[in-house]
Amino acid sequence: MNLPLPRKHNDVRYKERMALSNPRKLYNRNCMKCGDEIKTNYALERPEIVYCEKCYLESVY
Repeated sequence: MNLPLPRKHNDVRYKERMALSNPRKLYNRNCMKCGDEIKTNYALERPEIVYCEKCYLESVY
């Protein structure tokens, strides 16, 4: 195979890719079941149902 050698180090390429991605942001929301405050990556405007870990595990098991 005639693959060219990379021009940049793997870590440098990774940092450049991450610089182009959107930053992760956490929002404070309340659990839809018990009302406890939780941190989630779903904004308040999103329609998803958000549970705290305890309520989620209760509904799943």
